[in-house]
Amino acid sequence: MSSPVFIHILSLDTIGGVESLYVHFITEALSQGTVAHYTSVSGKPPHKKLAAHFDTLCYKTFLEEHIMGIRLPKFLRSIVRLRRSMVHDIVKPTFWTFWNRIEEGSIPGPSAYYEHGAAWNVAPSKKRKRFLSSCSCFIANSHAAALVLKQKWDIQSPITVIPNPLRPDISIIDTPRTLVSSHPLRLGFIGRLVSVKGLLVALHTLKTLIDRGINASLSIAGVGHLEETGKQCALALGISSSVIWKGCLDCVTDFYDTIDVLLVPSIREPLGLVSLEAAARGVPVIAAAVDGLPEAVLDGKTGECILPTLSLHEAREFLIDHGTLPDLVVDIQEQALRPPKVVDPRLFADAVERLLSNTTRYNEFSSNGISHARSRSDFHSYFNTLQNVLQCSSDIEGEDNPSAVS
Repeated sequence: MSSPVFIHILSLDTIGGVESLYVHFITEALSQGTVAHYTSVSGKPPHKKLAAHFDTLCYKTFLEEHIMGIRLPKFLRSIVRLRRSMVHDIVKPTFWTFWNRIEEGSIPGPSAYYEHGAAWNVAPSKKRKRFLSSCSCFIANSHAAALVLKQKWDIQSPITVIPNPLRPDISIIDTPRTLVSSHPLRLGFIGRLVSVKGLLVALHTLKTLIDRGINASLSIAGVGHLEETGKQCALALGISSSVIWKGCLDCVTDFYDTIDVLLVPSIREPLGLVSLEAAARGVPVIAAAVDGLPEAVLDGKTGECILPTLSLHEAREFLIDHGTLPDLVVDIQEQALRPPKVVDPRLFADAVERLLSNTTRYNEFSSNGISHARSRSDFHSYFNTLQNVLQCSSDIEGEDNPSAVS
């Protein structure tokens, strides 16, 4: 039996958690060189920063929906399936891995599905359920993600939970942080500027703190279609002078090093890797207690997880586009799927004030966060675990279907 050959199918046109994780995955794969890995990019070409990284690695990706650099129009997208088959014939893969892509087409061969949030975002259909039922291996980046696959998509097969590790380019500081009273409280928000990330909740949290007489600022890192809306919201709230818009960052550690507390008021969050990144730099986190966030933020140890209490109607001033929100999220108290709620900015502000009034607790959160990040910092171990899961699934498929392995 020859060594396995893997093809990974995913979208890379944005820089999010799964995209960044995959870039480091491929980097590790090339450094080990023991197993062949190919990348099949769905949708738009990779983001320019990701493409530059692949160029540095001298690693080529296959663009499914492009021919000679031109994207195929929708009425020709059926060619995508043909092109996948052509790649299959040329590369002769033993296994396909779909990273956060629940598709409607047929599976080209023995496959794994790797959940990072898509299960929340798309509606179940016969074609999508047929796609998932054809997968022989299921992996999730959190226990919350596994629960969504089971309860929303009725996945009966075993699901392997492999939590995302800390990115290799995020260094861990040695000394816990302390609050410095000589400068304003520096809050931070990092992520895509979209409704599901709770951008406006963060702005209203800042407004609440300022109204309570606390000298505070909010640094916002990220890009997205809500950026202009956020700026207009800050202006209407009278806090524009206290909000710093950082845009897309090349070095996120510099961002974490310039804030005292990270706010993660997400309405849906499969894991919340930014919470782990902040912990690596000794920054306590105030997060919404929803989905996988309590798996990244250890409540009462590395930060606080605040239960969302506002219905979408009650939180309408904090939301812009309800249509982009999932129908269901994980209620961590009941461990069941429920309609999404929004965290109350006043409760977020209360949690921030508790940290301000107890510097010992702040230092403990910082120290515990550093230890927690260290426990999740072995990317090499993560890579080997994931590759072993895929390889074992590939071997099982090969035994069931000897012709699947050349």
